Order: sequence, then structure tokens, then C-alpha cells
Amino acid sequence: MSDQADVKSIDTLAFVKAAFAAFAHETNQAVSEIEIQGQRAVEWITVDRAAFWKAEIRRRSDIVNKAIKDLEHCRTFKKVGDNTPSCVEEKKALDKARKLLETAERKAEAVRRWTPVVQQQFRETCVRGPKRHPPARRRGAARTGRARPHGGGVMKVGDLSSGASKLANALKQLNIKWDSAKDTWHDTRAKAFQKDNVEPLLPAVKETLDALGRLAEVLDRAARDVSEHDGG
Repeated sequence: MSDQADVKSIDTLAFVKAAFAAFAHETNQAVSEIEIQGQRAVEWITVDRAAFWKAEIRRRSDIVNKAIKDLEHCRTFKKVGDNTPSCVEEKKALDKARKLLETAERKAEAVRRWTPVVQQQFRETCVRGPKRHPPARRRGAARTGRARPHGGGVMKVGDLSSGASKLANALKQLNIKWDSAKDTWHDTRAKAFQKDNVEPLLPAVKETLDALGRLAEVLDRAARDVSEHDGG
């Protein structure tokens, strides 16, 4: 009898099992959402923007070539005697076209520069989710459900804040339920269970949230650099 868990109600065992099952479900949902949003952001930066600025370089190059021809036409056909026409408007148009082309080329270079950075950061974040191994089975000890979320892993193009909040809330709710379970399960088995299965979750989730914060920052900086709303 000394090996059995001192639980006053069998309902507590079911309660603990359900609490960990809910944690597993909620964290898996949160992580899936984070990975989808993060992948969407990465693809927008590395694929969508790459294609966009490539097309813009072609389009703006055509505009520059046309502006050059317009300026040459002005200098040739608007010349009166020995007086060279000022062609002010044509010069302004050419200057503007060249600046727009330079912006597109700078943005395309930003995409090339950020692509390996955001991909690496996303991969590193995705393999870091809070991992919780199933509690070791001990003779007479309570048996609980398995909670093992996969990786974590991120800009309105791919907003990570919602999934991160859900992940933090899942841990909060699990701790609340565990505190409630300890009212009727508080022997040495309960202490061992808490040490092995509950306490490791806090640093694991914190590490994941920190990694998400770093990913969100990288994605935000990259998105601003490759966006067309920066003088493009």
C-alpha cells in the first residue's frame, strides 16, 4: 500500500488526466497556428517580395529607358538654332525614374539578404516548442494523459501574437488545475509528479515564447525592409 498514490478521490486522477490532455490539445493548436502564420510571413518575404521586386525592376527599367529616349528626343527635336533646350520636365522624369529603379534594386537586394536569415530563424524556432514527455509509470501512481506539443515557431502578414497568447494561457490554465488537484493529492507521489511533469513546463514554454519574440522581431524588420511602402 505504501507504493500507491494517496489520492482521496478517484475523480482527481481523471481531473489531472483531463488537464494534461487539454494542455496538449491547446498547445498543439497554438503551435500549429504559430507555424502557419510564421510560414506565411517567411513566404511573403522570400517568395512574394522576390517576385514582386523582380517584376518591378523590369517595369521600372522600361520607364527609365523611355525617359532617356524622351530626353534625347527633347534635345534633338526641340532645339532652336544653336540654343539647346532645357528639357526640364524630361530631366525630372528621368531622375524620378532612376530613383524608383534604384529603390527596386535595393529592395530586391534586401530580399536576397533577408531570405536566409528569416528561414534560419524560422527553422530554429520551429524545433524548439515546449516538449513534455509522458510521466513515467510507477506502480500505484496516478496515470495521466500525454501532453507533448510539437515545435513553436511568426507581422500582420503572419501574426504570431495570437498563438503565443494561447500558448501562455494553456500553461496558466494547467497550473490552475494542478493547484486544484493538489488539494486532494499531496503525497510524495504527487510531489514527484509535479517535479517531473509540471515544473519543467514553465521554462520550456518561456523558452518557446522568447524564441517567438526573436522570430517576430526578425520578421518585422525584414518585412519593413522589403515592403513597397518605403519610398518604393
